[in-house]
Amino acid sequence: MPGMKNAEATVKGAYKTYAYVVSYTPTNGDKKVNNHKWVINEEVADASENGFEKGDTVKLEGDHMAGMKGAKAKIDDVKNTTVYMVDYKSTESDKMVKNHKWMTSDELKSR
Repeated sequence: MPGMKNAEATVKGAYKTYAYVVSYTPTNGDKKVNNHKWVINEEVADASENGFEKGDTVKLEGDHMAGMKGAKAKIDDVKNTTVYMVDYKSTESDKMVKNHKWMTSDELKSR
């Protein structure tokens, strides 16, 4: 996300789940989104506790991006990991971003 790299953040929540990289065509008519990181298992319709596999086609229920909710998506990659919700101050605009979904531990660096 613009303004996120090297921004100071506060972790607001941590969840053990399956995290997916997905490609989808937004329901609002925007152009196709390729390799979006991250959608979690709880944001996918009819998700089982065992998650999905790379190559599966799913329906997204998450709404943290415009046109995501209800979109059909292909799973490009899967990680069984902990994801984090964070608040951060943009390095580009000084705007506070609250409850950004989602980041993985390899995308975070402790201060």
